[in-house]
Amino acid sequence: MGLTKRFMEFEEERDAARSALQELLDIGRIGYPATVKIAERVVADGNLDSLSAVQKEVFHRFIAPKLRIACEVCMAQIPLASYPEVIASPEFEGQILCDGCLLPR
Repeated sequence: MGLTKRFMEFEEERDAARSALQELLDIGRIGYPATVKIAERVVADGNLDSLSAVQKEVFHRFIAPKLRIACEVCMAQIPLASYPEVIASPEFEGQILCDGCLLPR
């Protein structure tokens, strides 16, 4: 795989993570003032570089796990790029569903 392609994939993943993190902030899933400030900073900066060691630890322990979600029915991992639409979907009353479980059977 070429360097340009790897960089493009990295940029897409980073943008997806920022969008998912912003969605968590918007719906109040990150609620403690310290974690909110850390998450807002990561969204604004696009990375963890500006965080102190303590802030990075808080991010990894309390915020990052919220970015890894699985379907509540089949437990399949849901890609970060789909995260904002999945958790914001009002038609499923807050359930987190993958595309396969979302489609009518």
